Amino acid sequence: MSQPVKCTACGAMSSESDFCSSCGAAIDAGAGASTGAGAPLPLVPVIGGGSQTASSAGEHCPKCSSERDDPSSPFCGTCGYNFVTKQGGDVLPPEEVAPPVPIPAVNTPAAPFSSSAPIAGARMDITITVDFSKANAPKVRPSLKFPLFDEESLIGRSSSSLKQTVAIEDEAISKRHALIVRNADGSYSLRDLNSTNGTALNGTPLIAGADHPLKEGDVVTMGEFTVITITAIRQS
Repeated sequence: MSQPVKCTACGAMSSESDFCSSCGAAIDAGAGASTGAGAPLPLVPVIGGGSQTASSAGEHCPKCSSERDDPSSPFCGTCGYNFVTKQGGDVLPPEEVAPPVPIPAVNTPAAPFSSSAPIAGARMDITITVDFSKANAPKVRPSLKFPLFDEESLIGRSSSSLKQTVAIEDEAISKRHALIVRNADGSYSLRDLNSTNGTALNGTPLIAGADHPLKEGDVVTMGEFTVITITAIRQS
């Protein structure tokens, strides 16, 4: 078994005589104990206390440029470079900083509302009255006004089982009596849905299922006493 040998590079006692078992440097077997190449390097004071070898005072790592902070260690404390074998050392690339994410503005004032802007949406206005000259007409009933916004508006006798756009209290009107249709060009048509007692436009009976053009001022009659007047047609 070989005798421990003092490493001339790091000063540690090596169990191997050819290469230091601590730092791995080659050991000079003929080096003196206190002088020559194998003699330990003199220590110099370090500001703030402690000491380091003269050769490592102010020494910087050639790999990462960090100052050698521990002369007793053969390795750089930052990247792991071996000062003795002059090998190793991993320098990490600088971290990429993600660009800041823009923060959306808050409380952005909305565009001022213009009261003069037109209200979009075609519609037809109708007024429903009673022909009091008819024998079964109610004695008193106020006129009713309806704006029709849908593309198809169903007119019929009031029913709990069927939803109509315009429901009228008149026993001679069918539940699905007539349909007012808004055409693609903004015009309107009236269609009798094969009602029991029929529909008349300006006094002329309509053919069931056919579309008949409507205009402002037209008068539609149906049932026993119901009169519907087209008061306005708005295309936008």
